[in-house]
Amino acid sequence: MIDDYTQKLQELLHTLFQFDSTDLDFGIYRIMNQKRSEIEKFINKDLINAVEEALEKYRASEKRALASPSLAKKWVQAATLNNLGVSATEIAGTTIINPLINPLLGDFPAYGIETSEEYLQSNEIERKTWDSEFGDDETTFEQHKAEIFSHIYHFFSRYYDKGDFISLQRYSKQQKYAIPYNGEEVMLHWANKGQYFIKTGKNFQNYVFKDDGKTYTTHFRISNTPIEKNSNKDENRFFILKRKSKIETEDETEVLEPIFYYPENKELTILFEYRGLTKEEEKEFGTKNVQDKILDEIETKILAIIKDPDLKKVLTRPIDGKKNFLRKHLNRYVRENNTDYFIHKNLKRFLTNELDFYIKNEIFDLDNILESGNEAKMERYVGRVKVFKTICLKIIDFLSQIEEFQKKLFEKKKFVLTSEYCMTIDNVPEFIYPNILQNKAQLEEWEKLYGIRIKNQKSLYDLESQIIDLKANPYLVIDTKFFDQSFKDCLLSNFNDLDEATGGLMINSENWQALNLLLNKYTEQIKCIYIDPPYNTGKDKFPYKDRYMHSCWLSLLSQTIQSSKGILTLDGIFFCSIDSNEAHNLKQVFNEYFGSDNYLADLIWDLGTGTTAGHFTRSHEYIYSYAKNKKMLDNFDYTDGGTITHGALKKISKANPASEILFPAGIEFEGDKDEFSGCIGGSEKEYIISEKMEFENGKLKKPVIIKAGWAMKKQILNWLEGKETYDTKGQKVTKFYFNKNGILCYEKEKSKINPKTVISKLTNTKEGTSTLKNVINEDIDLYPKPPKLLEFLINLGSQDEASIILDFFAGSGTTAHAILNLNKEECGNRKYILIEMGDYFDSVLKPRIKKIIYSKDWKDERPQSKDGQSHIFKYLTLEQYEDTLNNIEFGEKSSFQRRLNGFSDYMLHYMLDFETAYSPCRLNITKLKNPFNYTLKVSDQNELREQVVDLVETFNYLLGIHVKKVKTFENNGTYYRVIYGFKVQGENERKENIIVVWRCTVGLDLKEDKNFIESTVLSEKEPDSKVYVNSDFAVEGAFPIEPTFSRLMGA
Repeated sequence: MIDDYTQKLQELLHTLFQFDSTDLDFGIYRIMNQKRSEIEKFINKDLINAVEEALEKYRASEKRALASPSLAKKWVQAATLNNLGVSATEIAGTTIINPLINPLLGDFPAYGIETSEEYLQSNEIERKTWDSEFGDDETTFEQHKAEIFSHIYHFFSRYYDKGDFISLQRYSKQQKYAIPYNGEEVMLHWANKGQYFIKTGKNFQNYVFKDDGKTYTTHFRISNTPIEKNSNKDENRFFILKRKSKIETEDETEVLEPIFYYPENKELTILFEYRGLTKEEEKEFGTKNVQDKILDEIETKILAIIKDPDLKKVLTRPIDGKKNFLRKHLNRYVRENNTDYFIHKNLKRFLTNELDFYIKNEIFDLDNILESGNEAKMERYVGRVKVFKTICLKIIDFLSQIEEFQKKLFEKKKFVLTSEYCMTIDNVPEFIYPNILQNKAQLEEWEKLYGIRIKNQKSLYDLESQIIDLKANPYLVIDTKFFDQSFKDCLLSNFNDLDEATGGLMINSENWQALNLLLNKYTEQIKCIYIDPPYNTGKDKFPYKDRYMHSCWLSLLSQTIQSSKGILTLDGIFFCSIDSNEAHNLKQVFNEYFGSDNYLADLIWDLGTGTTAGHFTRSHEYIYSYAKNKKMLDNFDYTDGGTITHGALKKISKANPASEILFPAGIEFEGDKDEFSGCIGGSEKEYIISEKMEFENGKLKKPVIIKAGWAMKKQILNWLEGKETYDTKGQKVTKFYFNKNGILCYEKEKSKINPKTVISKLTNTKEGTSTLKNVINEDIDLYPKPPKLLEFLINLGSQDEASIILDFFAGSGTTAHAILNLNKEECGNRKYILIEMGDYFDSVLKPRIKKIIYSKDWKDERPQSKDGQSHIFKYLTLEQYEDTLNNIEFGEKSSFQRRLNGFSDYMLHYMLDFETAYSPCRLNITKLKNPFNYTLKVSDQNELREQVVDLVETFNYLLGIHVKKVKTFENNGTYYRVIYGFKVQGENERKENIIVVWRCTVGLDLKEDKNFIESTVLSEKEPDSKVYVNSDFAVEGAFPIEPTFSRLMGA
């Protein structure tokens, strides 16, 4: 029996430590496989030995304790109480006395406990039953060991699910679950709250791999699968070969096969569906190892269809003597997309708390033990519980080490892999025009984007005509990705304030990672955020863990909304589009992080059309709006001008008592000549205190005292004193006057507006799609908002025309499109930051903005004019969490490390962090000697390739530098790249000048280097500038880059 429980526990631990996928060579699987021998030893040997040693130790201590009947049970070791997490009174209804040292129990602190005469009398009987219950009987000993293994198995298996520990916090056997509640009036909780959602779904839509010879390309693609009417969104889903489908055309019916091969391109495409099983499929595949059985069938079908013998040979090539090349990628595709969705923010605390609960409610049934009246038996039971907890804590320590390591890698700020600029020709100095016109790749992109026919080969080298041609097309956009580093250096060196000249920033990255990197530079700099996240309808291909559809979505939205709040200005505003599917949950997320006091409104956008949804036709969406600090947010500006007139009286009441004001002669009157006396007006009355109020030639003839309940008494008095007067919204009051009925009124400039919460007749959903298709007609699943809607919201949220607007679900780039429209229309200087992970970053978003810059008018992907605008935007590609995992390297084992392996604490707590400290993704400072050749391995079509990292740009963002100048120098063959800028410090916004010097130090003469930097690079240095230099240096007063880089990156 013990062997069965031992085996079950070991199998579970193999799964917990990711050993059930030894053929997977990516991410956390690759990391764990590298430590396979250490973990195998822990599972198969160390844990088993630890249980046996603990039980033997307890059995021996019990025998010693029973040698003294009068003292044996008067002492309960402090460790026992502490480990159980319960008080002595909970154990035996006894009274705690001061902790003492009991000589019979060794040098352990213990609590003395008062005991009864009945207990002492029963102790002799208990001693006699010891051997039969726990003593030398080996069978009983093995049974206890089996019981402990069984409890360990059941405890850990209840929280683990496909690579994730789910936060199912237990409450009791009856009510089952609890939520962490701290007395809030209202709170939102979901199953994975307290965990990072890490799934990007990047390989979900299109998984690509090639053979070793790069001859054949294979695509695994998810086909659109309509959700059936009675489908359950919480059911288990599987990757299934798509069913054949028919496409009806005018001439024929075409059958779309799920497996097709293009021999001319040597491309194989397999279409999958990701869904629950039909009733027939449930019967066919059963309930165990379902996905494996499905993959067996898919593999067989693929190989049966392929006729190309060379391709079949490639796909059936054995891997590690087990699976073939095709099955390796099928397994990886499935595993990568249906496991490992979360990282716990504090797994150790969660499991430790749950362990205490498990002991008290599942093992230690206190009521039954107390009812038995057998205190000796209870103590022996406590001993077994202590062994169980000790072993569980070892496993928890090891699991939490892995989880904390993953959390550290996820939270660390990511490297900038590439940084490029796109800018219109009018921003490019004329002397480098020839370089542009000799760049074939750039010319081909212009032809593709703008339909420009490049002149014949002869004219390409006609220097004079080239300059004229480019001058005639000032809004052609060049992309520095087509040029070498020397061209970029030359181009960027011409800007005196590069960041100020740059109007946009696009980041190709998972949104949380991008927000994390932006934080240091843009803290409280973003005036407006707009996002249009996936609506989690089940049709939007949002990747979610089976049975945790809403939890996954809430985790993603909550972590990004929380992270983005820090970069909003104090008077910033956040707009978020959503439909009714998740609207109720999303509002609670906003309330949690922004506070219900900062809620502004639910804007309702009339879609202008409708789709049937259940019992109603859905014809609207919501746009939630929240302020960062509502008290700091002024009313919205009204830019169309005009004036407002209104009465200056209110009803007299306790809250607004009547008071007298003296009005001088000369105040305007709407009529010509009239007089009033006594009480005039309707419900809002004026009492004329003077004998009468007379008007002549349209003015008050003589001073008059009037008593009334004034609506704007302070403003009236200010105006009468000749001061500039504003209402409570900040709108200027131009005059007070009397209307033809003798009632005081006022006129003010209409500079503020209170927009209606229903947005109708502005634009519709079809306009969003048609606008995009006229610019970029790619076959993509995007449902963009129309630019007019975004223009309306951005006008409200960023009324300073030099504001920065952020969109971290950028999609096709409508936010940037709207901002460019507004800037052109208003001669504004709003800037944008777009974050997008999808493949259409390169195929849709970037080309769309390049086109809109060139011309504001497009139809059928062709410009209808050259009415563009001058513009520069930068775009970055960031390292992702998957890249980080792929760049973990374990150092060579030194004799010191081998000695450390002998200590259990080292393996349980420190091994992963210590042995990977010099991994490239954690900043290997030894490689900063040549900072322009620092590389990471990045996944390209599911194969790793070396990518040079932009350390210069990464450090700029880590420091939070506003970059003014980028200059390059050369001295005796050494290349220097230098950043000149500043960062704003503290509440007083003190500006600190920064200079960062980068160069290769391999073989560098540091004395000569010092002289060159101090005399040339720092020749224009401000006295208070802070200078950073990489690697070794001798520059006076400079700071090393490496420790600051490492600290700010969190590596």
